[in-house]
Amino acid sequence: MSEAYFTAVSYVEHAITLNKSKFIAFFFPCTSESGFKEQLQTLKSKHPKATHHCYAYLFSNPKLDRANDDGEPSGSAGFPILGQLKSHRLINVACVVVRYYGGTKLGVSGLIAAYKKVSLECITLGEVIPFF
Repeated sequence: MSEAYFTAVSYVEHAITLNKSKFIAFFFPCTSESGFKEQLQTLKSKHPKATHHCYAYLFSNPKLDRANDDGEPSGSAGFPILGQLKSHRLINVACVVVRYYGGTKLGVSGLIAAYKKVSLECITLGEVIPFF
């Protein structure tokens, strides 16, 4: 028996502030790298003063996943986001987290916790349906 997968129904946005840094997560359905790149450019143009635009995505055809830390310490942003997508068995989705640096360094463990928290909260706010 194969594992069940889920996909997002619509676009969701969620923000948190930790130690004066603002993290804004965007979770949305997406089926291709080109479609993702367009959405990422849109978010970058809406948030040009953000210090980081970290992301992860998972696609079914071709089977593909990517994570990007966008200047954060290696493994501290993209992989925690990707981990949330995988742990919720999501496919054909993307999550971008925009960070506005607040002047207080969080350290690698603090960044991992922050990116994991905001992406998890955003995903759980979104509506998902079974993917066939």
